[in-house]
Amino acid sequence: MTPPAGPNEAFSRVVIDTQLEDVGWDLSDGHSVRYEYRLPDGAVADYVLCDRHGRAAAVVEAKRAAVNLQEAAAQGRAYAEQLHDEAFAHEKPSPEVRYADFVVSGFGREDTVDGATKIKRFKKEKFPQILVSVNMLDTGFDAPEVVNLVLARFTRSVVLYRQMRGRGTRKVPGKSLFTLFDFVGVTDYHDDDETVPEGGRVREDKPRRSHRPRTLLTLDVDDHIDPTTREWVTVNDNGNFVFLDPDARHAALIGARFEAWIGARPDLDSEQRRLLRTVGEYLKANAGELEEFTVDHFVVPPFANIGGLQRALQTFGSEDALARVIADMNAAVFPEAGAAAQSADHPEP
Repeated sequence: MTPPAGPNEAFSRVVIDTQLEDVGWDLSDGHSVRYEYRLPDGAVADYVLCDRHGRAAAVVEAKRAAVNLQEAAAQGRAYAEQLHDEAFAHEKPSPEVRYADFVVSGFGREDTVDGATKIKRFKKEKFPQILVSVNMLDTGFDAPEVVNLVLARFTRSVVLYRQMRGRGTRKVPGKSLFTLFDFVGVTDYHDDDETVPEGGRVREDKPRRSHRPRTLLTLDVDDHIDPTTREWVTVNDNGNFVFLDPDARHAALIGARFEAWIGARPDLDSEQRRLLRTVGEYLKANAGELEEFTVDHFVVPPFANIGGLQRALQTFGSEDALARVIADMNAAVFPEAGAAAQSADHPEP
């Protein structure tokens, strides 16, 4: 909600106030929007948006137009974590448990390296109860138990909005409805109705002749698809396809192969997965240059900055165990290199 232009922070506050009022926030009741909110560590958040019970639900920071967005996002996340700890401390079995967590993609160095682990924990374990997502859970995410969705991203795309909304529509016994918290007015833009439907047929479809050509592919509603078989496409906020260049498509392919491989390795513990997630990000970032990953990569950045080869050996227990995991990963992520090596070893007569 930071404006695209403006000379200073005061200008940003004027724009933010206007945007909050436009989507229905009461700035004067003293409960819905709190200004200069002091956090447990003594820091002060510019705005804290609260639910009807007065509990903090979101942080909004006013920044100059020239501010570094990644630094601002990091500050906002740190503030949000403190709010969750403060608001839900009585709900946690111990202080170190995360009641809320976040996953981020598309922000470079700010991306969440162990995002898949956090998502799995949210789906399978009691904590965290809240998961904040940036560019990660719009599609392909199946957690039927979700009953509350907080929308903080505006989009004009009907497709993208339906995908975001669909995270709450999955059915599970005992779940008859879910709640959308709309902070940006996206539900009004797409004419969503908050009344509870009574059911019944709302439209009688005309019979379709069997030979009529189809332009859409109907998929399983739970999206159970092998990641390596997907075609990677990007849709912008207006619903238009953005076609990636060959390097970006190759990086996406490498990323999909890595996700399929690590998802098929239940034997890996959390520390091993954390380190391998870093390897996966490195593979995607350098997809155009790599044909395989070796132990030698652990002695150069970014791995050298997080313990290097010594940490890798400690994490996997021995050099042999580390080599086996890397060999298995290479075979899955770089199958072309393995096939070429096999051809060289066994040339045709």
